[in-house]
Amino acid sequence: MVQPGGSSAGAIERIRQLLQLDRNAQALEAAGAELATHPDDPDVLELASIAARRLGRLEEAVALAEQAVAAGPDDDAAHGVLADAQLTAGHVDQAVRTAYRAVELRPGHWLHHVRYAQCLMAHPRGRETAWLAAQRAVELAPGESIAHHMIADVAYGKGMGTPEQLAIAEAALREALRLSPENAGLLNDLARVRLARSDNAAALKGFADAVVTDPTGVGAVALRNLRLVLRRVVVIQTLITLAGIVVSSGLAGPNPSIGSRLAVVVLALALTGFIVLRWRTVLGGASARIVIPQVFRGARRLTAAFTSVALAIAAMILGVFLPGEGFANAMGAAAILSLVALLCA
Repeated sequence: MVQPGGSSAGAIERIRQLLQLDRNAQALEAAGAELATHPDDPDVLELASIAARRLGRLEEAVALAEQAVAAGPDDDAAHGVLADAQLTAGHVDQAVRTAYRAVELRPGHWLHHVRYAQCLMAHPRGRETAWLAAQRAVELAPGESIAHHMIADVAYGKGMGTPEQLAIAEAALREALRLSPENAGLLNDLARVRLARSDNAAALKGFADAVVTDPTGVGAVALRNLRLVLRRVVVIQTLITLAGIVVSSGLAGPNPSIGSRLAVVVLALALTGFIVLRWRTVLGGASARIVIPQVFRGARRLTAAFTSVALAIAAMILGVFLPGEGFANAMGAAAILSLVALLCA
């Protein structure tokens, strides 16, 4: 069957399948062969633009999409493809105008509103209008995870947000994940929002889930995020331990009594219990129990920091049982180990 642009339906479907398989170079080659005989086919021009954009050939992608719009001035899909190409190429103002034109041509299509919001988010003064566009997308397609994801992107897309905006972003991502539970990108973004809300344990679990779900794609980004959160956890525990050492030294003084020594033991055991409890919480998920030990095995400095904290607490406890200046020496060693942990982390 021949399409309005002259190309056969089979040829266009083959190009689409190549794009779905992420075989972008082959898709662009097949589109080029088709355009040699049907240079004004808007469907082929759109697919060729998508392939060129994915390959990083951005100006070529823009040029192909512009040809598609010229061949079909009232084709909303062509305008959408052009907006994507313009945005990726950094032509933000043009992308905003083109995306809005796609909305005008087909206002009932939710994806055009999502794209318009994406383009507006790249504009310095576009966030408020992007919020309206994202809301409209959800109204039109409440069952589409991408629409809910866009709400979260507007609320927290630039890494800044009030507590209220973070709450909105988390709720939107939860709904998106309900609709697409195996989406690693959503898992990673939800973990980012939880990290911004200082929920380190939930963030680590989310990043670990993203790594397990998509180890080579989004998981690679999630793994870097997970390392950063683990570093934060170790640094916080090191600072708490260092504070405990300072308090113990001041509490016991140069000549610690039996009572003060017992108080140091209680403080050291409380530190140990706190750290153990936190790590049990961090390792609560199945994915976290798989991924986090692998991270420690591959990050020697982080492992050294964690080990130094454990040794610092052990030195505190050991110092209680040492006579004379042994206690002060042990506290000094514990402080040095804590500083080593900070340097390693």
